[in-house]
Amino acid sequence: MMFKAKIIEDISLYQKLRKQIFWALIPLGVLSFFTNVAQMPLILFIFSCVILVVALIAVRKKRYIFENLTLDKTIEADISNFTIKEKGDEIVSFSISELDKITIKSVVDIGEGATDLINIAKGNIPTSFMEIEKKGHKERFEFIIESHYMMVQINKLIEQWKANQLQVDKVI
Repeated sequence: MMFKAKIIEDISLYQKLRKQIFWALIPLGVLSFFTNVAQMPLILFIFSCVILVVALIAVRKKRYIFENLTLDKTIEADISNFTIKEKGDEIVSFSISELDKITIKSVVDIGEGATDLINIAKGNIPTSFMEIEKKGHKERFEFIIESHYMMVQINKLIEQWKANQLQVDKVI
């Protein structure tokens, strides 16, 4: 059983994500306003659709930037080892038994529903992190869990680490 996640190296990623979602919500709001509230003439409908397509293209380009900000480093953890890799090459690896404490906050995704998107646009972005403590030295890694499967894996690892007498705190 192994957990893998992309490390967020650039904290501005959250701000860029917020802007991306904000620009996607504007044309959707305009389009829904004209279709639901006003008797929309054909020209306004076409104009709104063009704005929506342009916004979706912009969001797609920003998504590419978003993916590149998290591409280089990954966390890999299993029952006995913790590894940081960069572009597939191992940078740091050590045994879990060497750690004094692990603090984890894991969020499966960054918003699925409309309320989640609105919260992100407001700046309430859910974050995931793993803070490891070894001989009094703490190191924190923020990461993105990309699938429900990885969320299940990290929860199973937490239970196994606790069963092996490792101090693991789960932040909600």
